[in-house]
Amino acid sequence: MPKPTAEQVASLCALLTNPDPKIRDQGLALLRLIEPTSWRGMFDGVNLDNIDLTATALVGVELAGARLNRAVLIDSDLTGSRLIKVSLQGARLDRASLQSVDCSQADLRGASLIQANLSGARLSDARLHRANLTGANLQRCRLSGAILLGANLSNADLRDADLSTATLRQSDLSGADIRGATWGGWIDLRGACLSGAQIHTLANMDLCGADLSNMNLHGVKMGPLRHDHHTLWPT
Repeated sequence: MPKPTAEQVASLCALLTNPDPKIRDQGLALLRLIEPTSWRGMFDGVNLDNIDLTATALVGVELAGARLNRAVLIDSDLTGSRLIKVSLQGARLDRASLQSVDCSQADLRGASLIQANLSGARLSDARLHRANLTGANLQRCRLSGAILLGANLSNADLRDADLSTATLRQSDLSGADIRGATWGGWIDLRGACLSGAQIHTLANMDLCGADLSNMNLHGVKMGPLRHDHHTLWPT
């Protein structure tokens, strides 16, 4: 299938952002019919800010590089979609199905992903500053190199996730299940809250100012750590 022209891309985006639901549905139908490989890179820089796609089926779509800042994707299904370098600042993706999506290098600063399903997703080198991932399913998620500064990961499921070289400074991991996660390299957990979190190892971590109260350290593998007098340990 030949590459689409810039005019075709613009026409599709005009349909998707049209306030008339019937016209927008036509755009969604076309988006679902697109062969992802033929449109690869065609959404780079395309402006879809503020679009409302609540409870929309978008399985396997190609949107790499698109701007979806403040988009509403609550309860939507983007399973297997390609969202590399997408900008989703301030977007609302609560309870969205995002299994196996590729969000590598995506910008999710301030996004809300409460109870979203991101199992098996790729978020390597993504920016998740102050994102809300409360109760999210992040099992087997690739978060290597991701920046989760100040992110809310309370009660999130991070079992078997790849957190190699991730930045988790000042994040809230209270009640999170982090058993089986990969912690390659030193992990920045300065000022983070891990109260009540379940974890299998504490090694190669910077825990200065971190809160580890109410953690059960029985059977936890201990290794080299950085900590200070502000670090709160279980009593």
